[in-house]
Amino acid sequence: MKPRLPALLLTAVLLAGCATSPAPFAIAAPAAPQPTVQGSLYATTWTYGSAEAVALGHQAYAGLTGYVTARLPALQGTAPFASALVSGVDAAGQPQRAACDAATRGRPAVALDIDETALLNTGAQYYAALGHPYDEAEWAKWLDDRAAQPIAVPGAVAAMAALRRLGVTPIWISNATNSRQAVVAEALKLAGLGDAVPLDTLRGAGVEQAAAPAEGGRKILHHRHGR
Repeated sequence: MKPRLPALLLTAVLLAGCATSPAPFAIAAPAAPQPTVQGSLYATTWTYGSAEAVALGHQAYAGLTGYVTARLPALQGTAPFASALVSGVDAAGQPQRAACDAATRGRPAVALDIDETALLNTGAQYYAALGHPYDEAEWAKWLDDRAAQPIAVPGAVAAMAALRRLGVTPIWISNATNSRQAVVAEALKLAGLGDAVPLDTLRGAGVEQAAAPAEGGRKILHHRHGR
């Protein structure tokens, strides 16, 4: 005997009632925006956080000390001695160096930039890694803050002490304006790099060199120390 249609429908309804209802689809929350990683962050991390950067700092300054030590005997002799600073370029595009005279031979000096050569710009680099563009007011604030806790580039402290023992004067070239030279000198001293005298052994962006502070400082050194 064939089951009647109503009985079949009733059976289907009963079976359906025993089935487990499917769980509703979960709606994923939108992903949190990822912070933008600045390209300079990787270089900053390597410079301030790697053993290789520390080793290279010591290697570079040891090379500087060795080079100066090897050059000094010739400087103190009577044979012609060429300046380390370029005084011009010839027709072929080759750098020309003037000979040191008797006066400048007696005042050997080494000129160095400060930022990332003598002192690490930890605070300023952190600010830049967050995506902030260069701001002159923030840079001035960083110079003031750095004076409280300066960090010397690895190898710089030992090298400056060695140069002074050889009778060689470290001359510092800064991009800071003359109004900030006192805090720059303080930072150099607290970092163990010795005394620096503004407008003498510390040169910055004075009125006469505002367009290119570092280059202006080097020109002044060329006339005073020669080499």
